[in-house]
Amino acid sequence: MHDRRDDVVEEVRSRIDIVDVISEHVALRRAGRNYVGLCPFHDEDTPSFNVSPDRQMFYCFGCQKGGDVFTFVMEHRGLDFRQALELLAERAGVTLPDRALSPEQRRLQAQRKALLDVMERAARYFENLLLRAPSAEGARQYLHRRGLEAGTVRSFGLGWSEAEWDALGSALRSRGVAPDLLVEAGLVIRKEDGSTYDRFRGRLMFPIRDERGRVIAFGGRTLGDDQPKYLNSPETPLFHKSRVLYALDRARGRMRQRDRAIIVEGYMDAVTAHQSGFEEAVASLGTALSEDQARMLVRHAGRIYIAYDADAAGDRATMRGLEHFARLGRASSVFIVRLPQGHDPDSLIRERGAAAFQALLDRAQPLVDYVFDRALQAHDVLRPEGKAQVVRLVAPWWASLESAVARSDYMRRFAERLGVDEAALRAELARLVGRRRAVTDPVVSGRAAAGRGVAGPGGDGIRNKSREAVGRLRSRGGRSIHPGGVPAVPGHVRAERELVRALLHEPDLVRRVLARVEPGAFTDPRAREAVEVMARLAGASPMGAAAGGNGTPAGEVTAGETSPERKPWGRLVFDNLLTDEAASWVGGLIMAGPPPGDAVALVDDCVQRLERARIERRASELRQLILQRESAGEEVPGSLILEHDELQRKLRGIESERR
Repeated sequence: MHDRRDDVVEEVRSRIDIVDVISEHVALRRAGRNYVGLCPFHDEDTPSFNVSPDRQMFYCFGCQKGGDVFTFVMEHRGLDFRQALELLAERAGVTLPDRALSPEQRRLQAQRKALLDVMERAARYFENLLLRAPSAEGARQYLHRRGLEAGTVRSFGLGWSEAEWDALGSALRSRGVAPDLLVEAGLVIRKEDGSTYDRFRGRLMFPIRDERGRVIAFGGRTLGDDQPKYLNSPETPLFHKSRVLYALDRARGRMRQRDRAIIVEGYMDAVTAHQSGFEEAVASLGTALSEDQARMLVRHAGRIYIAYDADAAGDRATMRGLEHFARLGRASSVFIVRLPQGHDPDSLIRERGAAAFQALLDRAQPLVDYVFDRALQAHDVLRPEGKAQVVRLVAPWWASLESAVARSDYMRRFAERLGVDEAALRAELARLVGRRRAVTDPVVSGRAAAGRGVAGPGGDGIRNKSREAVGRLRSRGGRSIHPGGVPAVPGHVRAERELVRALLHEPDLVRRVLARVEPGAFTDPRAREAVEVMARLAGASPMGAAAGGNGTPAGEVTAGETSPERKPWGRLVFDNLLTDEAASWVGGLIMAGPPPGDAVALVDDCVQRLERARIERRASELRQLILQRESAGEEVPGSLILEHDELQRKLRGIESERR
């Protein structure tokens, strides 16, 4: 069935020049038929970012990001496809059709639109008061004393709320805003008698925006002794505090350019940081980081700097947020900025200047060092029990480090500072970390397996073979089995990439590949999605479809030709991908051009490497299963031993062919 959205996407794409869009963010210069510039997604000194006006694609040979204009806008602005489509459609003057929505979806969509409208009206109301109202003179003087420039105040849309009980509510109701909508937006509070009063009164107002820059909530700071000092909007259909970072809409571009994010606690910290050149700063709205906020940060930046206040509360907030980064596998990417006692980023920058704050960033402490220092402060390491407690606290953080070299270096330093033998520390860390592994890793548990019975045909012969096989499996241990139970297959991910790259440029080889390997055999989900799309478009049946005389399936689009829609093969594949990750990856492979050398030989070699990886994975699964049964004293079916040996025979055959 024809999808109207596809037509709209193509219309938007046809009216937009990718060079025009990207040149607004990247300084491009012509190089032959393409344009080059410094990549906006990572720091570099030599331009490796290429834009092709012919293909309407971009690709960076440094960080391997690539795709079309939609991909660029999504990556650069942090938007999903629908949001990027809406933005580019508005630029191109294309009206998007209404999507097929249920009545409930239409109601929620209308509600969200109405709430966004009333929040924008409130933001303009507060901003106008700050700029012009006599009652806001104290707030204007306060901002001047805090060193905020007029341009910064306007850029962040800061505002002022009157001290009267019904100033905002009365103003918006007079302009046709329904009272219930004001309550739902969290701008007013309804009393038991049905009347309402303003939530924010006599406060400096900070609009809180989503990643697209739309006002979704407010934070209000009192200038007197009223409590609380800071007051935020309540949870609403627009605003969920744990899923928002203040100033992220402004900071995300700089985050990606500098590959770092600075996370502070308060609104003023973030505003002052931006004014002083630290435009990658965001605030966590005065709370400990949530897991959603941590995910947002690692999505935009490779290094995360935590710069919370130098007090006990700030220290506790720092610790509560750090565990999320460890769970995300990014512990080694996090650094703790140690501010002088009594300072926050705002006061430090105002009193000592931006250079002083930059110096603290340069000396920021890696997360594991920070945790270790806190553990040392909390326990008496002159006593054996205190040392044991420190090791217990730091063990999970140490284990979360991705690099084996980093873990080894930390182990040496821990041993020196604790005054313990490094070998003893190694054994204790292995014991603490290994508790969780022992259940699933029979090699670690180490139960003896000799002499156990094996069920199945062959009786004593199979039983003896089982003992021999288990002995062989145990002796192989480290060579074939990764500590997590997954076989290490060097290069097979690269083989998947090169295979997909070849097929994007040599579509006549698709059937040849699918006759030998299924899309599901690809471990990289981007490669798997791309091959599934190619199989569907080429009409090829995976595993067993006989290739024609030249390997070209009937009706397939051959290299250099176009489909009935007049699209090149690579573009056709690209346009049918469903996920943004796959689209960006495939776009880069298209821009990179076909791999050098004999395409058929390359494809055959890649397929062979994937087959070897598949066999090794299955052999590893069998080894684990056999060892688990033996360690538990259970009988091992002879079929498992026979299958394992057959796989080993196939691997030897593959190795022999490669030689």
